[in-house]
Amino acid sequence: MLRILRSIRSKSIKNNKLAQFSLYAIGEVTLVIIGILIAVSLNNSNEARKERAEINKILARVQSDLTNNIYVIGDHYIKYSGKDTVVNNFLDSLNIEQSPNKQDAYLAWQALMRYNSFELQNEGYKALMLKAEYIPDEYSNIVSNLNYLYTQLHGLIDEELETANKKIEDYRVAAGESANWYMDLTYRGQGSDEFLDFLVNDLSFRNMLVTDFYGSGVLDSRSNKFYEYALKTYRKIDEVLSKYDLQSKNKPFFDYEISDYHHLIGDYSNTTTLDTFSLVEYEEILYLTRKADTTRFEIYPLSKKNLAMESTVAYFDVEYENDSLTKGIRFHRGSVNYYYERTAEQ
Repeated sequence: MLRILRSIRSKSIKNNKLAQFSLYAIGEVTLVIIGILIAVSLNNSNEARKERAEINKILARVQSDLTNNIYVIGDHYIKYSGKDTVVNNFLDSLNIEQSPNKQDAYLAWQALMRYNSFELQNEGYKALMLKAEYIPDEYSNIVSNLNYLYTQLHGLIDEELETANKKIEDYRVAAGESANWYMDLTYRGQGSDEFLDFLVNDLSFRNMLVTDFYGSGVLDSRSNKFYEYALKTYRKIDEVLSKYDLQSKNKPFFDYEISDYHHLIGDYSNTTTLDTFSLVEYEEILYLTRKADTTRFEIYPLSKKNLAMESTVAYFDVEYENDSLTKGIRFHRGSVNYYYERTAEQ
């Protein structure tokens, strides 16, 4: 093409033909424009690939934060389940008019007064939002979930934790100023008869156990919702990163193989309430179903011995006969604390 244009130019100049020279000029300018457009297009494509690669690296940071947050909330569930059992044992002993011993009373007091706070990480999300204009449209569901997690739920959880800790601190200060037994309990770790009498008969303490203990922290629906959305968003990000071989090489416990939990599948019943539920597998995910209705909830493993349940503030402790034989499951939900025996063959 260039050879033809140059030939036209040369002949035009020799023959003084303006029209043919103009044709050459237009052709040469057109080629230059096309070359520029191609170069710009290639440069834009390269920039887009670079931006996508950077976004994907940031997504890997976001996924790492989500992993940490899932672990943190899950660990808080596990710690809370132990306290939950202690508090229930204490309240049950009061309900049947059986005087609790000082050790049980002390454990109930500690369960309430030592509140385990936690912090959620969001640095990856902040970095991603600084690149918001470069995020591909196909990542919109991921971004929507992240916005919900970090612009709504995160702040609400922090407020809940702050409120819970302030209530406990105010109660601790009030007890220290008014109760003679508080000094011995705090500095010697010993509960006196006066302390035991207070726990058994003081209605404000009992109400605090029932309302504040079960109505704060991870038992609040916001924390449960954060765990649920964080897990789902982790999975979506993992689908993206796997296309670029950027996913984490060390799979966290919640990114499980269903075969690891086949030993839990079966029916469970409570001999007192006659209530029953089943753990089943569906599309390689563990679910809880109830025979009374068709409701199905996804089960989230927190560890080999601890489980949480989707869309409800409930969690489970698994008891084993041995490493592969399930004995039963203890169900925690607010003030409800029931044990379900395994009824099906394993």
